[in-house]
Amino acid sequence: MEDGNVIDALHGGNSSRWINHSCDGNCEADEESGRVFIKALRNIKAGEELNYDYGLIIDEPYTKKLKAEYPCWCGTKACRGTLLAPKK
Repeated sequence: MEDGNVIDALHGGNSSRWINHSCDGNCEADEESGRVFIKALRNIKAGEELNYDYGLIIDEPYTKKLKAEYPCWCGTKACRGTLLAPKK
């Protein structure tokens, strides 16, 4: 979130804390008035796992070493190999 807060499964929260990462997520996290809402990006089939792109933002150059510290194994065709957000 813009104020530096994060969704952390270790420290309480609701069931959204168990949503996994995917570089090609079917949901997105949307912050409104200090609350985080999980919204579908497309129609999701019954029983399909919910996931969203964590897109971690770190204010330093993305080196191979840094990317390796945040690996992604989502297995999608769009996989970046890291949980870090693409640089703009």
